[in-house]
Amino acid sequence: MRRPSCSRSAKVCPVCGRSFHWHKKWERDWDQVRYCSHACCQRKKQLRKQTEESDERTRYRVAVERRNGVG
Repeated sequence: MRRPSCSRSAKVCPVCGRSFHWHKKWERDWDQVRYCSHACCQRKKQLRKQTEESDERTRYRVAVERRNGVG
């Protein structure tokens, strides 16, 4: 088995934070690979939705506090 070069040896999954390494099946697409698994690729949509909802709640809370003179 050929050892991969250092430039493509490891990446960090933005969803779960785990590091993952180059595999033969990703040989042609390594530059485009962003997620460690199909499950993490699917979870990115759920996390994005949760983040948007959280941001919306925070904006609402800040607006209410400003109206009430808090902060």
